[in-house]
Amino acid sequence: FTYMLSILIPTYNYNVFLLVKELLDQASKLNIDFEIICLDDGSKVTFVENEAINELKNCSFSTNEVNLGRASNLNKLVDKAKFNYCLLLEADAFPTNENYIKNYIAIIKDGIKVAFGGVIYSNKKPKANSLLRWIYGHKRESKSLDFRKKNPYNIVFSWNLLISKEVFQRFPFDASIKNYGFEDFIFLKELKENAIPIHQIDNNCIHQNEETSIEFLKKYNYSLKNLKKLIDSNQLKYEDTSLSALYLKIKKLHLDVLVAFTFKISKNLIVKNLTSKYCSLLLFDFYKLGYFCLLNQKQHV
Repeated sequence: FTYMLSILIPTYNYNVFLLVKELLDQASKLNIDFEIICLDDGSKVTFVENEAINELKNCSFSTNEVNLGRASNLNKLVDKAKFNYCLLLEADAFPTNENYIKNYIAIIKDGIKVAFGGVIYSNKKPKANSLLRWIYGHKRESKSLDFRKKNPYNIVFSWNLLISKEVFQRFPFDASIKNYGFEDFIFLKELKENAIPIHQIDNNCIHQNEETSIEFLKKYNYSLKNLKKLIDSNQLKYEDTSLSALYLKIKKLHLDVLVAFTFKISKNLIVKNLTSKYCSLLLFDFYKLGYFCLLNQKQHV
């Protein structure tokens, strides 16, 4: 019996050739039918290496004419997949072991429908202006297998995720979400609410995210605006995320105006800290809350 796997990589402004080459080398050593599909979401930057992917066996690289947003791009990738098992990846991910694909094939053999392999960050400290993303990744996103098994829905990303095509197409990403932020949160919430178990395994990818602290903050601002939008359109409730639930508590205590005001007058100082080598996650938590309070007051942030 031959096992079949579609490896799907959404890309944007990224050279994904080395990742594809590694996955191709691993998959070729196994008795499986596989394909690696990269779909670029209308990047502003092109890499000649990405075009070379089309010359590799069972691999393809194509580009959307216009930017669809991450949700629709992932849906499109799964629609393109030939096989019933899909491994969703990020362009800036890289397997930490040479049995990475083999470990997922073992899961398929066990008949498991959804499995998450975990994420880690490099131990090499980045430059001072890129520390925030690295610290946040280490402290908030990189969790032990033991922790993940106890909280199977808590720390899961929509990458380094093995999922059967049939399950994904029953609960696709919400295509109405065009902007960045919380699209995977809604997807995973759907799986949880429909009692689709997420199996946790030790099959980490390293997240080679090298964005600067200022880029990370800008991205986070987008995601918070999107969170507010999703709550306003009833796609999420305030109680759904820890941040919006905390906002609700302080609003009930009539402290939201104070938090928003404090954030507004201290924002520049906070940003100065968060973009320095002394960046504090505690301050980042206050930044998120303050920003969200301002958004809820319909103030321009």
